[in-house]
Amino acid sequence: MRLPKETHPTSVGRRAGVVIPWKSDSSALRVEACKTVVEYLRSVTALRVVRSDCGEPWSPGRARNYGARRLLWDADPVVFVDADTIVPPDQIASAIRLAREAPGLVYGYTLYLRQRPGRLGYEDEFMAPPSMGCVAISRESFELVGGFDERFVGWGYEDVEFAQRCAERWPLRRVDGVATHLWHGSRRDDDSPLDADADDVAANLELFQHGDRVGA
Repeated sequence: MRLPKETHPTSVGRRAGVVIPWKSDSSALRVEACKTVVEYLRSVTALRVVRSDCGEPWSPGRARNYGARRLLWDADPVVFVDADTIVPPDQIASAIRLAREAPGLVYGYTLYLRQRPGRLGYEDEFMAPPSMGCVAISRESFELVGGFDERFVGWGYEDVEFAQRCAERWPLRRVDGVATHLWHGSRRDDDSPLDADADDVAANLELFQHGDRVGA
């Protein structure tokens, strides 16, 4: 994949920061994808970029909260980028500006493309998906909504649940453009990765559909 080039690396200032939720014992494919994302962000932006782990049991929500509140406690806005997602720097800068202008969650893309190995182009295309990929939110909004729900363990639904709580308070906004999901393994029919624990996925879906909400 040809990575988007640098545009205006200092246009959003250094106070904003990027948190990437990270599981330290990830597969080799995930490690390579995350390495690509981190190196890319550090080369095309002036933003502080941190990988945030949270120990066991692995909770991407807890990793994001820890990154925002402990590793980048003074970052405002906070940008959450998945460890497998590439978004051009001008889209990230636009999302940060929008997050500064008004409260609420801002997606840094409208079209989500998922790579497949050994094939030209992309097999999966999603318009305005509810999952994270790359989002920006002001520090005040992040704290008002209560951060991510840390009860979600393993893969799935914590990002959609967070977006729902944000949407209950403020309009969700999007920056026009593409996010590219780097391939790191095959997926099941429910879209969960094969290396994700199926029991965790089912429990997360149950919590998302029937659990009480953070801050409710």
